[in-house]
Amino acid sequence: MKRGLATNRRAGPPIELISFEGFPAGAILSSVFTTAGSGPVAIRGYNPFIGLDTNAALIFDSSFPTGGDFDLGTPHVSFGGPGIGPGGRAGPFQNDEPQGKILIIGENLNDWEGDGLVNSPDDLNAAASPNATLLFDFAAVGSVTILGITIIDVEASEQPPIITYFDSTGATLGTAIVPATGDNGVAEVDLGGVTGVSQMLINMRGSGAVDDLLLRREEPGSIAFVRNLVGVDVTPDGGTALLFDLGSTNGNTYFYDTESGALELKTTVGSPFRDFPTGISGTRRVSAHHGDPVEAGLWTEAGGWLDLGNVYPLGCGVDQGSAWDISADGNAAVGLLWNECNGVAFRWTSAGGLMPLELLGASFPGSTNPPTNRATKISDDGAVVGGFAQTDLVDRWPALWEADGSGFLLPGGVFPVDAPGEVLSVSADGSMVAGIWNFEGFYWTESAGVVPLGLLPGALPGGQTFPNAIAASGQLIFGKASPGFFDPPVVFVWTAADGMRSLVDIAVANGVDIPANITLDNILAASTDGSVLVGSAFDFSFRSYAFVLKLPVSAYGL
Repeated sequence: MKRGLATNRRAGPPIELISFEGFPAGAILSSVFTTAGSGPVAIRGYNPFIGLDTNAALIFDSSFPTGGDFDLGTPHVSFGGPGIGPGGRAGPFQNDEPQGKILIIGENLNDWEGDGLVNSPDDLNAAASPNATLLFDFAAVGSVTILGITIIDVEASEQPPIITYFDSTGATLGTAIVPATGDNGVAEVDLGGVTGVSQMLINMRGSGAVDDLLLRREEPGSIAFVRNLVGVDVTPDGGTALLFDLGSTNGNTYFYDTESGALELKTTVGSPFRDFPTGISGTRRVSAHHGDPVEAGLWTEAGGWLDLGNVYPLGCGVDQGSAWDISADGNAAVGLLWNECNGVAFRWTSAGGLMPLELLGASFPGSTNPPTNRATKISDDGAVVGGFAQTDLVDRWPALWEADGSGFLLPGGVFPVDAPGEVLSVSADGSMVAGIWNFEGFYWTESAGVVPLGLLPGALPGGQTFPNAIAASGQLIFGKASPGFFDPPVVFVWTAADGMRSLVDIAVANGVDIPANITLDNILAASTDGSVLVGSAFDFSFRSYAFVLKLPVSAYGL
C-alpha cells in the first residue's frame, strides 16, 4: 500500500491489498492475488471497440508513461515525477507519491513483437466510449468486504466512475460514485466497508486508472462454546467477550479472546447469589453488581475495583446499588441506586461522578413511595440511557434519559396501558432502542415511534421476545424468543426487510456446526457491526455454556 488509507478497522481478518506491482507494463491481466496470498481474483476489462470476448485490463507503468499519457504519470512533476496535469498539483488530489504499476482499460492491445506485452499501453478515453468497465471477481476467495481503492486521473470534465457491488447470487448490493480528481490527480477513496461482495464492477465512464484495492476476506461462520460459563457482553470491536461462572463461590469473571480462543480469569465480583458482571467497554473496563454489601462497581486491570457508592444516606438494608452497563470508552456507566429501598436510575461519569437521573413515572395508587426507576443500558457514545420507570399501573414502563439527566417515557398506544415493558438494548449512537413490552419485542426511533418486531415465522401470539442487542447502525437486532411456555427458546435476528428469523437456521446455512445436544438459549450482546455475537446455551443435561458466534453481516442480507 503506497498511500495509506485508514486501517483502524475492527480486529478480525487482516486487511489485504490488491496491488499491480510485479507485473510488466503492457501485460494483459486476467487474475491477481492479494499481497497476503488470497486468490486468484479474476479481472476482466471491457473495451466496447475490442469486444466482449477480449480482456482489455492492462498494466500501465505510471513511473514511465507511454502512449502520451503523462496524465497517468506518478508523481506529478512538481513532486519530482513524470505526471502532468493540474489535478496532480498541490491540493486535495495532489499526486505526490509514486504509484508504480496501475491498472487501465487498454485503448488498443497491439503486440508488435508477439511477446505477450502491449507495446504502448494507453487508456481508453471518454470520447471513445463511456461504457468501458473493469470487473473484479472474488469467487475463488469467497465473499469479501470492500474497504477502499485508489483512483488516478479522473478528469472533472468526464462522468465520474461508478462502482457497483454484487453478491454471490448476482444481486446488487449497492453503488458508489468515485470523485473526480482532475487531470493527473490521485484520490484514495474510502468505500465504507461494503460486505458480502462477490463481484465488483467499475464503470470507468472515461479515462483513468485504479490501484491499491483494499479488502478483507469474510470469515466463514463459526461458533465456539465455553462449558460451565455464561455469556455477558462483548467489546464493541468484537475482540473480547465477557463471561461469568454462575457456579463459582466468588463470582469468577473471565475475558475470552474471540480470535485466539484464549480464556483468562480476570477478577471476581462476589457471590453469584447477589453479584454479577453486566458490561464491558472497548477499553476492557467492566461494570457489575459488586461486593457485599452490593454496590455499583467498575473494574479495570490496572486499578482493580472502583465502587461508586451512593448519593443517598440510606440504601436498601446494607446494599447501595448496582451498575448495569458501561459506555464504549469506559467513562460513563449507568444503573440503579437505592434510596430507602426505592430504585433511582443513575448515570456516572469519570469527570462528574454519580448523577441521579430525572425521576419518571408515578407511584402506585395509595403508596407514599416514589416510583422505581432503573437505567439498564447506555449507548456506546454515552449519550442515551435506556431502562424503565414504574407507573401507577405497572412496575416498569420503557424509559429513556439524555446525558444531562432529563428523561421521558416512551409513548403508549401500541400496547395495553397495563402491560409492563422496558428497554433492553440501545444502538451505538442512541438513535434506536429495543426492548420487551406486553411480552412482545419492539423497537423505537424518534421518527418511527414504537414499532413491534413481530413474530418468528409460524409462531403464535403469546410467547415472549427479548431484543438484547442492536448492531449495524440499527439494521440488526438480536435476542431470544420463547414462542410458547413449553417451546424451546429460539435465538433470533431481526432486520427491517425480513423481520424476525431463527439465528440457528442462518448460522447452519453459513456453515456453522451446532452440536445436536446443545440449544442456543439467548443472544446477550453483539459487536458494533453485528459480526460477533455472545450468548448462553445449555445441553441435554442443562449444563450451561457461553458461546461466541461469528457470522459475516452479509449472512443477514445486509
